[in-house]
Parts: sequence; structure tokens; C-alpha cells
Amino acid sequence: MTLLIFLSSFGYLLARAYGAVAPYRDSGDLVAAASCLGIAHPPGYSFYTLLTHAGMDLIPLGNLAYRANLLSCLWTALAAAVLYKALKSFAGPAAAFLAAAVWALSPAVQRLSLVSEMYTLHALLCAVILYHACRSEMTLKVLAFLSCLIGLAVLNQPTVVFVVPGLLILSKGRRLPWMALFGLVGFSLALYYPLRSMREPLLDWGDPENLRSFWRLLTRADYGGLKLHPEESVLSWSAAGIWTQVKFFLVSEKTELGWLAAGAALIGLSLDLKKPRTLSFFLGTTILISGPAFFILSNLPVHEETSRPILEPYLLMTNLFALPWIAMGFEKIFSAARLGPVIPAAAFLAHFLLFRTPAENRRHDFLAWDYGKNLMRTMPAGSSIYEPDDTTAFVISSLQVSEKKRTDIALLTGLRTLWGYEQFMRRRPDVLPGMSFADAPSFIQALLTRHLRTARPLFADHPSKFPAGLENHPEGLLVRAGSGAGADFVKRQDVWEFMVERGDGARLCVDQNGEFFTRHLLSRVSAALNNTGIAWQGFGRYDLAEERLKRAIVRDPYLAPAWVNLGYNAYFQKDYKLTKAVFARASENFKGNVPGLRNVEEAFKNLNLE
Repeated sequence: MTLLIFLSSFGYLLARAYGAVAPYRDSGDLVAAASCLGIAHPPGYSFYTLLTHAGMDLIPLGNLAYRANLLSCLWTALAAAVLYKALKSFAGPAAAFLAAAVWALSPAVQRLSLVSEMYTLHALLCAVILYHACRSEMTLKVLAFLSCLIGLAVLNQPTVVFVVPGLLILSKGRRLPWMALFGLVGFSLALYYPLRSMREPLLDWGDPENLRSFWRLLTRADYGGLKLHPEESVLSWSAAGIWTQVKFFLVSEKTELGWLAAGAALIGLSLDLKKPRTLSFFLGTTILISGPAFFILSNLPVHEETSRPILEPYLLMTNLFALPWIAMGFEKIFSAARLGPVIPAAAFLAHFLLFRTPAENRRHDFLAWDYGKNLMRTMPAGSSIYEPDDTTAFVISSLQVSEKKRTDIALLTGLRTLWGYEQFMRRRPDVLPGMSFADAPSFIQALLTRHLRTARPLFADHPSKFPAGLENHPEGLLVRAGSGAGADFVKRQDVWEFMVERGDGARLCVDQNGEFFTRHLLSRVSAALNNTGIAWQGFGRYDLAEERLKRAIVRDPYLAPAWVNLGYNAYFQKDYKLTKAVFARASENFKGNVPGLRNVEEAFKNLNLE
């Protein structure tokens, strides 16, 4: 049965994994780091990097990003098999199988199994910890193994430390010095960072060659520390805010587990509380810290669309440690049904397969790869891109490092950090020859000025990235610093003719894609079309402006600025009837979307046409 679970899980995921770099969060950066044995964004992820690099060499299929995605499928399948073995300590084979299936088929696990991220490897390591916690006596040998494993696992995903309080409960506080010692043995893999950095790999986040930089990498000191999001995470709390975060956690859990599994978990918990054991405290402590306490710590705004996708990966660990209670609950349900375990188990599994499993097959999804190639088509030879967002920076980095494409493009990132400044001055002495700077603002100002003076093409992925007063104009998917007047601007719009996207209109329509990060990536093209439409308005080419704005709206029907600018396009031509019609259509479109409706109504009010 264990082998069957592994093979079926792996085969099912294998057929659906992204065929190239995925649009999911940090996938591009982790592919790049693994392919060149570099150092990924803080806190570095050395264990994931080394293991994925080895896997890339062993898998003879496809590009390097696809191989990394396949490894994520492998970690999930192994985790499901280990979980089944662990859960047989709490319930019969049918209940254990179904509980493992609940976890493996949950939306977060399914999504993360298809991309090159560290979370499914994190789940496998947690599954191994759970297995030993359930089935082993806490001898010195077992504690030494688990402590060493946790030390290693911290270098894959730091939230594994949430099991430590529970492990101390299991061990009853004994042998703490030995646990600390073996934990340090596992954590010694962190020496990879300074040792590898000294060799100057292609990807060298934080440049951690000295103790200060090493510590800042591990603690994410330059990127918000404990904050999951540098702007949206607010490390201050109130009683009402704490309760809001707890409710947010419970709603997220219902989404992941569904009512059936959540009910089974409550039944299992009630049974466990009748005869509390040390293991019960281990499970409860780990779930509380990794679940509601972590949501409270993150303190992300619950109404922002970004918050759930950011927190979703951390539910893999919480739900994994809830599985013993879910298995116990299923066993109780089977007993009460008096039908034997087979029929109820089949019914529950059919429910998950038919109604809860994501239907998307990402095998032929090359949207992120195409986005990166189109970014490169936008930029002439010898270009730089200034402070790009993660989505832009990571996909370019992945193509440069793992596929050796357009290495002439300079990613101007980390410029406000000491390591970023030093690394840039060391690697690109041709851009600012013989210069040195006392602070980041003077360095950045000189860098931008030098680009403009030497006519080195300078781009950003949003106009707001450039300092106020720096002239810029849209060009392809990006904005370019400098003048874009008249014939020069017209000529540069030819770049759109060289861009390639796969799929029909429905596939490229932003609001029809259920995966947040894919929608986010697709919306970048819509925003670029909107910006180009605005520029054409400035040149009085309202026909071309209308064409670009309509394309933006077809792709993203809820892009309020595009609707507003399309209305303005009619207004500038003094076609007030059409202006009113566009704004009326926009208002109808945004019913139920309060921010978008407000944007449209305020813009129309400013025209004084009512």
C-alpha cells in the first residue's frame, strides 16, 4: 500500500507539473540558485539548493526548471507515503490512507507540488519527524537524528523550528545539550553560504563572505526580518486584530481541508483529549504555533488579495501535524457507520477527487517563460533594469543563469544594501569606472545619471520605480528612462510585434485564471498595454490608444485604469455620448467591486458631464 501511494501520487503530479519556470512566487530564483549552485534570496535555502542541484543532474528530462518542478512532485509523493506509515499508528489502513489522501489532495499541496519551491521538501522532512514522533521511543539515537534533521531542515524552510517546543515535550526536556549539539551539526551546512560566496557564483544574494553579511542573510535583515511582506506585515497587534487573524486561519483551514476532514479532525481531537498523552501535546503545540500563532505573527491584512497566497504554503505543515487526529476521526466514523471501512473511505476519497482537487494541468504552461522572453525582447543589447519586482527579476535571472539567455542584461537589484553596492561595483566596473560613494542615494543617483549620459538603455517594470522628475515612457512590457518623443516612440513600439504568447483569448484573460500568481503575471501585460494607450493619447493618436486600451480590458476586465482611460479617450475627441457609454459600461462591470467602482465613478465625476 505504501508503494502504491507513492507511485500513484508521483504519477498523478508528474503529468501536471509546469513544463518550464513557474509563475509561482520565488520559483525563478530557486531554479537559478540550484542550477548554478548559487545563493538564493534570504535566508538562502542552501539545503534545497544543494539537493535540487543534485536532482537536476540525475533527471535526464526537459529543461532545468522542469526538473526542479519534478523534484517537488517527488517530495510530495514521498511525504504521502511516509504519512501513511506514520498514521497507521493511530488508525487502520483505510483511515490512514484517507487521511494521507486528504493532505495530498488539498489545494495548497497540489499547487506547490507543481512548482520549484521548497515547501514540499519541507513537508517531507516534517513527515519524517512526525513518523518518528509517532512510532519511536525518544532514545538518544532518535533525538540525535531528529535534531540533526531539524538543523538541516532550517536551511530549507526555517518554520521547521515550530516543531522544537513539541519535541522538547516529547523528550520531557531530557538530553537538551545533546539535541542542541546535533542540531548544530545539521545546521553546519550553513557554512555553504560563505564558502560558496567566496567563489562568486552567478547568483550571490547577500554576498555573505563575512560574519555581518552572513548573519543578515540568515535573519533576512535587509528584507523585513520576521515580516512575510515588507510593507503589508505590521508587527503590532490588538485584541480585535488577533481575533481577525484567528478567524482568517480557520477560514483558510476550511478551504484546505473541507468540512468532512475538518469534522474528522474535531472528532479525533475530542477522542485524544479524553486520554491526553505526551504525543497529544506535541501535536497540539506544533499546530498552534505553525497555524494560528503564525497567522497572528504575520499580521497580514486579511482583505488583501495577496494575503492568502502568501500564507497558503505554511498550512502544509499545520495540516500535516493534524493528520493523526483526522485519521482517528475517520476510524471513529467507520466504526459508527458499521459498514466496514471500504465504503466510507471510497465515498470520502471520491468527494476529494471530484470536488476538491484542482483541475489545472500546468504541463504545457509556459506563461512565465514567455513573459521572461518577452521582457528580453523589450530590452536592446546592453540594457539594465532598475529595481525590478520579484516576478520580473526572478524570471529574468532564471533564464540568464539556467538557460544562458541574454546575460548582457544587468539586473540592478539590492542597490540600497551594502552587499548590493559592493557586488555591483565589483562585477560592473565599466558602468561607474573608478568611482566610490559614501551612501546609497549618491550611488543610485550616479548610476542612473551614468546610464542616461552613456545612452545605456535603462528600464523599469513600473514608472514609479524611477525617481520623480526622471522622464520615462512605456516600451513593450517595461518603461524606459529618457525621452520618447515623436518618431522615436513610434519606432520603439515595434517591439510588440515580436512578442509571443501562447493560448487563445480565454487562456490569456486574467480573471479566468484561478491561480493568484499566474493572474498577477498576466496582469503585467494588461498594465503595459494600458500604459502604451496613455502614451498614444499624449501623441493624439486616439485610434491606436483605443486599440491598446481595448486589448488591456479584454485581458483584464477588472483593470479600472484601462476603463477610465478608454472613457478619457472618447472625451479627448469630444465624443461625450461615447464617453458616458464607456463609463456606464464600466460602472456596470464593477458592481460588487468597491475599489474599482469608486475609481470609475470618481474619474467620471471629474469630467463634469453629468
